[in-house]
Amino acid sequence: MEKTFFEKMVKLFELLASVCTITGASIWGIVTYMNSERNELVSEVPADEKIDENMEEDSILAMAEHVVENSAKNNNYSTNPDIRDEKNITIINVEDEVKRIRSYYNGVQEQKGESQQHPIDKRVRVYYISNEVVSIEVISGYKDIDYSRIYYFDEGGELCFAFVFDKEKENRLYFKNDILLRYIDESSEVYDLYDNLEACSWYELVIDESNELLESVN
Repeated sequence: MEKTFFEKMVKLFELLASVCTITGASIWGIVTYMNSERNELVSEVPADEKIDENMEEDSILAMAEHVVENSAKNNNYSTNPDIRDEKNITIINVEDEVKRIRSYYNGVQEQKGESQQHPIDKRVRVYYISNEVVSIEVISGYKDIDYSRIYYFDEGGELCFAFVFDKEKENRLYFKNDILLRYIDESSEVYDLYDNLEACSWYELVIDESNELLESVN
C-alpha cells in the first residue's frame, strides 16, 4: 500500500533524526548535503528528458535512507566531503571537545613555567610544563606573515588549539588529531566540523607550522 504524503514526511524526519544521532551533524547540515546531492543528480539528466514530478517525494526519502546507511559505515561522519577523518576518529561531539580544550588551555595558562627561547629564531618562544612542550608562540613577521600565532599542544603532543591574531583581528581554531573541529573567525562567526569549515583559510599554515616547530624543539 502506497504511503500518504504525511506518512512519507514522518518517515523523512525519522531518518533525519537517525542521521543526526549517528553523525552529530545538525539537521541543516544534513539537508544542505542532501540538496547538493539532489542538484547533482538533476544536472546529470539530459535537457530533453522530463523528470517525473511524482518521484520527488520518494527520491528524497531514498536519499535520506542512503545518507543513514553510509553514515553508519563511514568513519568520517562528516557531511562535508572536504573534511575527511583520515585517522578514523569515531563520532565527535564538537561541543564537548571544545569544552575539554578550553579547560586544558586554562590549566596551561595557570601552570606555564619559564619560557625558553627557540634555538633557531628569536621570533619563536617555547613554553614547557614538566619538560613537555605545551605552547609555542610565533611573533608577527615570522615567515613574512603579519599575524602572530600561538599553538597549544595536549599531553600527547598533539595540536589542540591555535590562536592567530594581529592588533585588531583574532582567529581561533580547535583541533583533535589534526582534524579541525571548530573555527571562530575574525568576526566571531562560528564554523563547526559538520558545517562550513572551508571558510577557514588558516588550516594548512597552522597544521604545517605547528608540527614543524614542535619537531624542531623535541
